[in-house]
Amino acid sequence: MKKRLSVFLAGMCIILAVSLVQIHNLKEEMEREIGYLQSQIQSLETSMNSIYNNVDTMLEKEASLLTFSEWNISSIDVDEQIAKIAIEITPKEYQEGMTEAVLMMGSQEYPMQMKDGRYCAELERPLFETSQIDAVVLRDSTYTRTEHLDWSINPRYILPEIYANLSGSWSGGTKGEGFISMSSDCEVHIQVESKGDAAEIKSVQLVHLLDDKVQKRIAIPADEYGEYSIECKDSYKAPFGSRFEVAAEVVDQYGLIYRCTVHRWETDKDGNLIEDRDWFGRSSAIYSPDGKLLFYE
Repeated sequence: MKKRLSVFLAGMCIILAVSLVQIHNLKEEMEREIGYLQSQIQSLETSMNSIYNNVDTMLEKEASLLTFSEWNISSIDVDEQIAKIAIEITPKEYQEGMTEAVLMMGSQEYPMQMKDGRYCAELERPLFETSQIDAVVLRDSTYTRTEHLDWSINPRYILPEIYANLSGSWSGGTKGEGFISMSSDCEVHIQVESKGDAAEIKSVQLVHLLDDKVQKRIAIPADEYGEYSIECKDSYKAPFGSRFEVAAEVVDQYGLIYRCTVHRWETDKDGNLIEDRDWFGRSSAIYSPDGKLLFYE
């Protein structure tokens, strides 16, 4: 009797084990099927969104009065702080010699001229300001039609962006007779980010400034990858009530100077540190070749 019971229990254990394996396999297969269905649903949603976007694009294109429209910054004048913006449009329908094309910037109108089958205009705008071109108006003897453009143009963004940061440590706070001592054991990394055509960089330097007056310059050559970095291991003394600054300074082909603060240390008349993190994480300020501040966010 005991033997039969043992055999029965052993059989039940085998059946249970087989059942558990089958259940596990079914669970895995179900998860695979659910994953496949979710992937198919996501793919379908992506396709539907793409269809909607394509339809919207086609409807906008169909409703537009223009077959072509674009703007480009053709040149900049650093001395005058002016950028020339070249604009071209091609209407779907126009009467050559009769249709007039006018750009609208607020209430100001800027006429366009026909050239090689397109209406063209070149506007002079401030280099460091955003200009809004609202629309182009087509007029002739029988109708006036308006195509909204809503172009925001900021010529400053054709200039390079300069960023700098340091890795390592910076310490200080030891007071002497009327001055405070600091030391650095770090590496400064400088990134030049071009917009459009690659910027032509004339020089890259690490600059020490005391109350905005340059105390020291160190040239930084580009490495084999075109990147800039330099070890910054030095000790410094700054008088009480002064501001000491280490900055990366880059000069481009226009003679514009980009200065990006790496570290700043400012004290009051008693040598106490003044908390100032306003400079931290900013991109560079831009100066004219003669040192006049032109742009600072």
